[in-house]
Amino acid sequence: MTISANYPVIRPSLLLDFANTKQLDPRVTFSRASTGTYFDSNGVLQTAAAGVARFDHDPITGESKGLLIEEQRSNLLTYSEQFDNAAWVKSGSTVTANTATAPDGALTAEKLIETATNAVHRFEQFPTLPDNTACVSSIYVKAAERSFVYLEARTKAGTFPGAFFNLSAGSVGAISSGAEANITSVGNGWFRCSIGFNTATGGSSLYVGFQTATGSTTFGDRSYTGDGTSGIYLWGAQLEVGAFPTSYIPTVASQVTRSADTASMTGSNFSSWYRADEGTLYSEGQVETNRNYSGSFRHFFQLSPTSNVESIINIIINGFNVPQSQIKNANVNQSDLTSGSNTGTLLKFASAYKTNDFGFSTNGATVATDTSGLPAISPAIEQIRIGGVRDGNSGGQLNGTIKRLAFYPKRLSNTELQGITS
Repeated sequence: MTISANYPVIRPSLLLDFANTKQLDPRVTFSRASTGTYFDSNGVLQTAAAGVARFDHDPITGESKGLLIEEQRSNLLTYSEQFDNAAWVKSGSTVTANTATAPDGALTAEKLIETATNAVHRFEQFPTLPDNTACVSSIYVKAAERSFVYLEARTKAGTFPGAFFNLSAGSVGAISSGAEANITSVGNGWFRCSIGFNTATGGSSLYVGFQTATGSTTFGDRSYTGDGTSGIYLWGAQLEVGAFPTSYIPTVASQVTRSADTASMTGSNFSSWYRADEGTLYSEGQVETNRNYSGSFRHFFQLSPTSNVESIINIIINGFNVPQSQIKNANVNQSDLTSGSNTGTLLKFASAYKTNDFGFSTNGATVATDTSGLPAISPAIEQIRIGGVRDGNSGGQLNGTIKRLAFYPKRLSNTELQGITS
């Protein structure tokens, strides 16, 4: 946290410094019923065993981003790294297996090579998807002789949402109607490209295609005469039901589900540092931007009873992509404050509470205040859910990383709230 003249004299009674320790405090209970992937400090994609927390890193800078918390997702594509398999239908192209080092450090990346014909050069798969559902497809791509890629989906309504990607510039090119697109560098010339779309309705199937191009960004102009040798490197294809991509889920002969991450602190592990009548919660972390979150709430943390009666303290990114602090007592809103915006960069939050005295600041912004209400004390707060919501409630996972989380057993002043979040 930033040290300044406005830094509080009082020390936090809880400090979880995930980014620096890269381990869980022994008081935290963590679970995930499947493996999960993350980037290590060397920018290599690693796999964590079931039940093992993931501490993610920026694959370019190696910066520790903290504890990764994600919702449950499934990769609906099979043979996600084996594009020479018959599950992938090739058009105007061939695939050479295991020709380059993949983002996970293994020699498993494959090369899509154009044929010497005037054709669309791509490959595709035909998964079954539900009607009227937000989906996102993604793939890791690296330039070889070709440096333009096209990702496309065919919806059940017969439309073709898609986008061009320029791997030389690391940028998104033209985007067709009905699509969202994003490109992220993961180092060593690799980019993760993704498109979001809605499946619509109807009887036709849906497919996802990946295509090389000579440089054209004109939709409908995707055919060209190949030379029989040029191509592009590909690895790690994924198709998910959801509005944004999550960490890579490898598959072979069948679809694979990554379970949700859950982290919490309960019982005496919680009560030893928590104060009910006043306090200040601090959190640092990051969630993805540039996506339609469809009104979903992403929790950095939630303090709550173990029952389903609403007595909560939240810091969330709301459905409008805005940081928000909520406090309820006996199912009645006591304070509901917003501050700043989610820019996709590191966010620092401080939410303070005391009877008739609430405050909330993000990244040093002017403190939003509320001077009427009670702390969340009925029923009693019994746990903190880190990056999620309490048992018995669906959704709400952060789908991002938490660097630090702290609790001060005092309602810090507004000046201090701005100071610690600057």
